[in-house]
Amino acid sequence: MIGIQHNKRIRDDEEDYQSTTSTSFQQLKRRSTDYTASMTIPSKPFVHDFTLKAYTQHHGIVDLQLSKVLAEFQCAVLFCYAHDFTPQAEHDLRSIEDYAQILMKTHHAAPLALSTDHPQVHQAFASFPNGLKFKPSYPMVSDHVRLITNHLGILDQEQGCSKRAILIIDSMRNVFDAIYLQDNQPFPMTTVMSKVVSCCNHNNNSTSSHLKIHL
Repeated sequence: MIGIQHNKRIRDDEEDYQSTTSTSFQQLKRRSTDYTASMTIPSKPFVHDFTLKAYTQHHGIVDLQLSKVLAEFQCAVLFCYAHDFTPQAEHDLRSIEDYAQILMKTHHAAPLALSTDHPQVHQAFASFPNGLKFKPSYPMVSDHVRLITNHLGILDQEQGCSKRAILIIDSMRNVFDAIYLQDNQPFPMTTVMSKVVSCCNHNNNSTSSHLKIHL
């Protein structure tokens, strides 16, 4: 199972982290208005080792910790969307599901869907007849306290929900790449797959360099 643990409280000791991460993401977003542009991250924003509630198909509502995810996978792909029980969310989550097994089994990348909905809403969306028409094989992460979305600079302050974005987080918890999307833009899964491969290669090269230094 992807990085789950039970009976752990959400960590909120991130005040020093907030200002530097938000600044880095603002610099990153100014470089591109949509996913078709080439994006370069001058100083890779560091992602705090968050623990958030998540709904999973086989374990229900659990605690998900980023470091435990990255202990099992080479990278994490954070698919951020606005609200459950919307046509856009249905389309977004279906797109993730179509590529979830390839991401996990072929590329050793963990797909995570994140919104500011409560975990119980995630559970209802995945279970009720008027919700999803499938059971997601990946965790549906809840940032209902707006902690991580705010730190990552993807919180829509007016609407109180996450902006649509895809963040690829490498094994060192740096944001390797990011894609920002407008409403109604489909998740560009082919582009995501290509960036995931690049991230995994980057991880392998970094590990090799680290080993050479210590030989």
